[in-house]
Amino acid sequence: MSDRGVLFNVFEKTGAKPIFFDGITAEEAKYIALRSQMTLSQMNAADAKTAEAILPFSGLKKITFILLFQIHQTNPDAPHCVCFLSYILPQNQQVFLYSKVPFLKLKAESIIKDIQSEYVHGSGSFPNSLIAKIKEWQVTDKETTAQIEIIEKKVTLSERKEGGNIEFFLSL
Repeated sequence: MSDRGVLFNVFEKTGAKPIFFDGITAEEAKYIALRSQMTLSQMNAADAKTAEAILPFSGLKKITFILLFQIHQTNPDAPHCVCFLSYILPQNQQVFLYSKVPFLKLKAESIIKDIQSEYVHGSGSFPNSLIAKIKEWQVTDKETTAQIEIIEKKVTLSERKEGGNIEFFLSL
Protein backbone atom coordinates (compact mmCIF):
# COMPACT_ATOMS: atom_id res chain seq x y z
CA MET A 1 0.00 0.00 0.00
CA SER A 2 1.21 3.46 -0.85
CA ASP A 3 1.92 5.95 1.91
CA ARG A 4 -0.43 8.38 0.17
CA GLY A 5 -4.19 8.32 -0.02
CA VAL A 6 -7.15 10.05 -1.61
CA LEU A 7 -10.69 10.64 -0.42
CA PHE A 8 -13.88 11.93 -2.04
CA ASN A 9 -16.40 12.96 0.58
CA VAL A 10 -19.90 14.48 0.53
CA PHE A 11 -21.43 16.50 3.34
CA GLU A 12 -25.08 15.58 3.91
CA LYS A 13 -27.57 16.87 6.47
CA THR A 14 -26.79 13.81 8.57
CA GLY A 15 -23.05 14.42 8.43
CA ALA A 16 -19.97 13.63 6.40
CA LYS A 17 -20.09 10.62 4.11
CA PRO A 18 -16.99 9.16 2.40
CA ILE A 19 -17.97 8.16 -1.15
CA PHE A 20 -14.61 6.83 -2.33
CA PHE A 21 -11.19 6.44 -0.72
CA ASP A 22 -7.94 4.71 -1.59
CA GLY A 23 -4.68 4.28 0.31
CA ILE A 24 -6.34 4.81 3.71
CA THR A 25 -8.56 2.68 5.90
CA ALA A 26 -12.33 3.08 6.24
CA GLU A 27 -11.81 4.38 9.79
CA GLU A 28 -9.31 6.99 8.57
CA ALA A 29 -11.71 8.05 5.79
CA LYS A 30 -14.54 8.54 8.31
CA TYR A 31 -12.27 10.43 10.71
CA ILE A 32 -10.95 12.78 8.00
CA ALA A 33 -14.46 13.33 6.62
CA LEU A 34 -15.88 14.10 10.05
CA ARG A 35 -13.07 16.44 11.09
CA SER A 36 -13.15 18.25 7.74
CA GLN A 37 -16.67 19.41 8.59
CA MET A 38 -15.02 21.87 10.96
CA THR A 39 -13.58 23.65 7.92
CA LEU A 40 -17.11 24.19 6.64
CA SER A 41 -18.25 25.65 9.94
CA GLN A 42 -15.68 28.44 9.49
CA MET A 43 -17.01 29.40 6.04
CA ASN A 44 -19.95 31.36 4.72
CA ALA A 45 -22.16 30.04 1.89
CA ALA A 46 -20.24 31.83 -0.86
CA ASP A 47 -16.91 30.37 0.29
CA ALA A 48 -18.35 26.85 0.33
CA LYS A 49 -18.72 26.87 -3.44
CA THR A 50 -15.00 26.39 -3.85
CA ALA A 51 -12.11 26.52 -1.40
CA GLU A 52 -8.88 24.79 -0.55
CA ALA A 53 -7.07 24.05 2.67
CA ILE A 54 -4.24 22.07 4.18
CA LEU A 55 -5.36 20.32 7.34
CA PRO A 56 -3.27 18.34 9.80
CA PHE A 57 -4.78 15.27 11.42
CA SER A 58 -2.47 14.74 14.39
CA GLY A 59 -4.42 11.75 15.67
CA LEU A 60 -3.70 9.92 12.41
CA LYS A 61 -0.23 11.43 11.92
CA LYS A 62 -1.42 12.60 8.50
CA ILE A 63 -1.70 15.87 6.63
CA THR A 64 -4.20 16.56 3.86
CA PHE A 65 -4.70 18.95 0.99
CA ILE A 66 -8.41 19.37 0.41
CA LEU A 67 -10.45 21.12 -2.23
CA LEU A 68 -14.06 21.89 -1.34
CA PHE A 69 -16.61 22.29 -4.10
CA GLN A 70 -20.30 21.75 -4.82
CA ILE A 71 -22.10 19.12 -6.85
CA HIS A 72 -25.73 18.50 -7.74
CA GLN A 73 -27.80 16.16 -5.63
CA THR A 74 -31.23 14.59 -5.93
CA ASN A 75 -32.63 16.27 -2.80
CA PRO A 76 -35.18 18.85 -4.10
CA ASP A 77 -34.90 20.92 -0.88
CA ALA A 78 -31.18 21.47 -1.48
CA PRO A 79 -30.16 20.90 -5.12
CA HIS A 80 -26.46 21.23 -4.31
CA CYS A 81 -24.24 19.70 -1.66
CA VAL A 82 -20.70 20.49 -0.57
CA CYS A 83 -18.05 17.85 -1.01
CA PHE A 84 -14.29 17.62 -1.14
CA LEU A 85 -11.36 15.82 -2.65
CA SER A 86 -8.53 15.16 -0.25
CA TYR A 87 -4.92 14.18 -0.95
CA ILE A 88 -3.50 12.52 2.16
CA LEU A 89 0.13 12.06 3.22
CA PRO A 90 2.00 11.03 6.35
CA GLN A 91 2.65 14.11 8.47
CA ASN A 92 6.42 13.76 8.02
CA GLN A 93 5.96 14.45 4.28
CA GLN A 94 4.41 17.88 4.72
CA VAL A 95 7.33 19.56 2.92
CA PHE A 96 6.53 17.43 -0.14
CA LEU A 97 2.88 18.40 0.16
CA TYR A 98 3.55 22.14 0.34
CA SER A 99 5.93 21.97 -2.61
CA LYS A 100 3.42 20.09 -4.78
CA VAL A 101 0.20 22.00 -4.03
CA PRO A 102 0.08 23.76 -7.44
CA PHE A 103 0.33 20.41 -9.24
CA LEU A 104 -2.13 18.69 -6.94
CA LYS A 105 -4.60 21.53 -7.40
CA LEU A 106 -4.26 21.56 -11.19
CA LYS A 107 -4.95 17.84 -11.46
CA ALA A 108 -7.77 18.03 -8.88
CA GLU A 109 -9.53 20.84 -10.74
CA SER A 110 -9.80 18.57 -13.78
CA ILE A 111 -11.21 15.76 -11.62
CA ILE A 112 -13.68 18.17 -10.00
CA LYS A 113 -15.02 19.25 -13.41
CA ASP A 114 -15.55 15.60 -14.32
CA ILE A 115 -17.31 14.87 -11.02
CA GLN A 116 -19.57 17.90 -11.45
CA SER A 117 -20.54 16.86 -14.97
CA GLU A 118 -20.84 13.08 -14.47
CA TYR A 119 -22.18 12.56 -10.94
CA VAL A 120 -25.34 13.61 -9.11
CA HIS A 121 -25.22 12.66 -5.44
CA GLY A 122 -28.05 10.34 -4.50
CA SER A 123 -28.67 9.12 -8.05
CA GLY A 124 -26.79 5.86 -7.80
CA SER A 125 -23.30 4.52 -7.42
CA PHE A 126 -20.20 6.56 -7.98
CA PRO A 127 -18.95 5.94 -11.57
CA ASN A 128 -15.87 3.75 -12.08
CA SER A 129 -14.44 6.29 -14.53
CA LEU A 130 -14.34 8.88 -11.72
CA ILE A 131 -12.84 6.36 -9.29
CA ALA A 132 -10.00 5.76 -11.76
CA LYS A 133 -9.36 9.51 -12.11
CA ILE A 134 -9.24 10.02 -8.35
CA LYS A 135 -6.86 7.08 -7.93
CA GLU A 136 -4.59 8.59 -10.60
CA TRP A 137 -4.43 11.75 -8.48
CA GLN A 138 -2.02 9.96 -6.17
CA VAL A 139 0.93 11.46 -8.05
CA THR A 140 4.46 10.25 -7.59
CA ASP A 141 7.63 12.23 -6.98
CA LYS A 142 8.78 11.26 -10.48
CA GLU A 143 5.65 12.67 -12.15
CA THR A 144 5.75 15.95 -10.27
CA THR A 145 9.51 16.30 -10.81
CA ALA A 146 8.90 16.02 -14.57
CA GLN A 147 6.17 18.68 -14.30
CA ILE A 148 8.51 20.99 -12.37
CA GLU A 149 11.18 20.61 -15.07
CA ILE A 150 8.64 21.57 -17.77
CA ILE A 151 7.58 24.68 -15.84
CA GLU A 152 11.21 25.63 -15.13
CA LYS A 153 11.93 25.46 -18.88
CA LYS A 154 8.92 27.70 -19.56
CA VAL A 155 10.15 30.18 -16.97
CA THR A 156 13.64 30.16 -18.49
CA LEU A 157 12.27 30.58 -22.01
CA SER A 158 9.59 33.11 -21.12
CA GLU A 159 10.14 36.76 -21.70
CA ARG A 160 11.70 38.34 -18.64
CA LYS A 161 10.62 41.79 -17.57
CA GLU A 162 11.93 44.00 -14.83
CA GLY A 163 10.09 43.02 -11.68
CA GLY A 164 9.02 39.66 -13.13
CA ASN A 165 6.63 38.31 -15.70
CA ILE A 166 3.12 38.94 -14.37
CA GLU A 167 1.44 37.20 -17.34
CA PHE A 168 3.30 33.98 -16.57
CA PHE A 169 2.55 34.27 -12.87
CA LEU A 170 -1.17 34.79 -13.50
CA SER A 171 -1.28 31.86 -15.93
CA LEU A 172 -0.29 29.55 -13.08
